[in-house]
Amino acid sequence: MSSQSIAYRTVPSFEAYVVTTSTEEIRESLLRTPSCLADFIEAWVQVGYGVRACQGNFETFLIVVMAIIDHWRNDPDILSYVTNKDAGGKSKVIQRRVESIFGECGFDHNLLDRDFLAEQTFRELYGNRPLSP
Repeated sequence: MSSQSIAYRTVPSFEAYVVTTSTEEIRESLLRTPSCLADFIEAWVQVGYGVRACQGNFETFLIVVMAIIDHWRNDPDILSYVTNKDAGGKSKVIQRRVESIFGECGFDHNLLDRDFLAEQTFRELYGNRPLSP
């Protein structure tokens, strides 16, 4: 499968997760407030969507991460959160911005650790995840 087809298939999954997941929910998943793009991707993987998008393959996962980074650089609004509709039928868009890809951790971010994806894949396959299909 080509890099373009992987990106075409997975970036919408990441966007759908970020748009519908509040910062508080992401904070619960990460056990910290997301401060960089990699934190949002890490949360997406931890709930299982990222594992399914790359089928647990680390090389595919790195292509997915690069595609998300590229998409974010072209459109930083992808991290915005859209609230549920209120009584009047209107949703509110909450802008979320981050300044860097990997934050203070740099290339030591958990996201780039092969064991992180292996652990999340194991949890997705054998764990009790409430969001898993």
